[in-house]
Amino acid sequence: MYYNFNMPITLKDVARAAGISDSRASLVLNNRHDIQISSITRKKVIAAAERLGYSPNPIARGLRTRKTQTIGVILPRITLPFYNELIQNIEIVTAQNKYSMLLGCSEFQKNGEEYYLKQMYDKSVEGIIIASTVKTNCRLISEISRKIPVVFSDSYPEKTEADYVVSDNYEGGYKAAEHLAKQEIKNICYIGSADLPVLQQRYAGFCGFFNENSCNHHKIFTIGNDNEMNKIYFFITEKQVNSLFFSSSRDLINALRQITAASADLSEKIKITGFDYPFYRLQNYEDFTMLKKITAPISYIEQPIYEIGRQAAEILFQRINGDKSAQKKILLKTRLIVN
Repeated sequence: MYYNFNMPITLKDVARAAGISDSRASLVLNNRHDIQISSITRKKVIAAAERLGYSPNPIARGLRTRKTQTIGVILPRITLPFYNELIQNIEIVTAQNKYSMLLGCSEFQKNGEEYYLKQMYDKSVEGIIIASTVKTNCRLISEISRKIPVVFSDSYPEKTEADYVVSDNYEGGYKAAEHLAKQEIKNICYIGSADLPVLQQRYAGFCGFFNENSCNHHKIFTIGNDNEMNKIYFFITEKQVNSLFFSSSRDLINALRQITAASADLSEKIKITGFDYPFYRLQNYEDFTMLKKITAPISYIEQPIYEIGRQAAEILFQRINGDKSAQKKILLKTRLIVN
């Protein structure tokens, strides 16, 4: 066998070398057994293809069959360590299935996510994995998922019928509250928005622990969005808050910017707990240097990032290969890391 790197070998070349028509060569190379072709002819075509180093054009074949052996993956930003780790196992499973991957980065924008959804569908990908941090266009997802499988990882929109693989966020919030309750802390500030189902579940789990355990001696303050971040300094200095829980690393970084700008005293008396290892979501070098200055220990709820990516990809390929079972809602265990 030899490979011609100057001009690609075409179906016509194989047919000519085998001494048969293009249409009959195509039937053999596409492994069509519903039309009778002699074994001698099949052997001649296969031998000619091997001798010439023929490789079928996946794009041309995909246009005919929509089997492009390609999936799409949409992330908020590939440079963030969290999403870098998430995509590694997606990539491994994709390669194991002999597929390729198209990657789109939404930059945390709803219109960016919509753009890549449409682009990937137009390019005939066979399925899409989305790690969404925005209020996804559910109507668009519904339209696309009727034609190709869609799987959400890390987060998902409300009322979606698509499969999803996420951490057990209720359990994570519950663990964080349980950890803080053991620290003899009386004044706790819960900081985090509730604009996504996973964030709502973290808040429900956090409150669920205190409700179940009748922790009346704990006082809980809540800051719900970015516009209220300036209240943190007030709570620390005026309300004697001695513990901060952040429902996401994004909220943790945004809040610490406010705190360090106000020169708040973050001595080791302040307990900080977050969701995710905080360095996973740093967006620039300034955030990194700011976080390194924080003297308070930061404990956090660790998500099984690799497992989220692996299971999301495996479910997608199950759907591509014909799995028509009910919606898959996968919740994976979290782990408390104490510092």
